[in-house]
Amino acid sequence: MKKVLITGGNGFLGKILRQLLESKGFCIIASGLGKDRLKEHNHSYIELDVTNKTRCLQVIQENNPDVIVNAAAMTNVDSCEIKQKECLQINTDSISNLNISKNRHFIQISTDFVFDGKNGPYLENNK
Repeated sequence: MKKVLITGGNGFLGKILRQLLESKGFCIIASGLGKDRLKEHNHSYIELDVTNKTRCLQVIQENNPDVIVNAAAMTNVDSCEIKQKECLQINTDSISNLNISKNRHFIQISTDFVFDGKNGPYLENNK
């Protein structure tokens, strides 16, 4: 059974992904800020701030997931404008905290808040 670490497990995409992958038989380790907001599930939950590189490494080493799905993000547009540094740390810099091993798959997912919508459709290598 594949073990999947899902960051941003309390967010919109994270909660849906947790339920979907659990229903398909994957072993899920969900993480997020604060308490688990998904009431009914049969997987583990870990509080994790993705901007904390040491803690990310610890969680990855302790759980040894086959796949890491990063759904952690700061998505409120107004908050992102006001707290630009925090937004960059969560939405950009934290990716290097999670994508630390060449021996596992890393999937980055996000909502439409990430792109401006002016030049789509977008490809994986667009900046």
